[in-house]
Amino acid sequence: MHGTAQEFQKLANQYNALVLDTWSSWTKQTIQSESFTAASTAMMDWSLANHKVMAELSGQVMETLDIPKRSDLARISSQVQAVETRLLEQEETQEDIRDLLTSLVQKIDSISSKVEASQAQTPAPTAKSKSTSQAKTKSKAKA
Repeated sequence: MHGTAQEFQKLANQYNALVLDTWSSWTKQTIQSESFTAASTAMMDWSLANHKVMAELSGQVMETLDIPKRSDLARISSQVQAVETRLLEQEETQEDIRDLLTSLVQKIDSISSKVEASQAQTPAPTAKSKSTSQAKTKSKAKA
């Protein structure tokens, strides 16, 4: 322990480098080995099989508890969206019909006011003119 702090730091750095190199080479050798490949493949197969079993069991539990699945929720969601779309289309159609009816009422009012104005300008027929117009109508009907 007669060294300086710089020598100690140098020795610590060398030790760290040696440990990291050893760990790195050991890890590379392990990963490249056949036994590691076989073990990791077996682990992945086990994990996938476990996942499949858990998914099936979860589905059975959900079905038993009568909890909707994701596919059920997606189906209901698409149906709700279809109903909303149809409602919006019906609202637009109702607005169009309302506008057309309003336009028709305005036209009827306009025609009605014109008829009333023309009747007000035309003098009321007298008894003599009534009988003359009726006679003309009868003679046209016979012809």
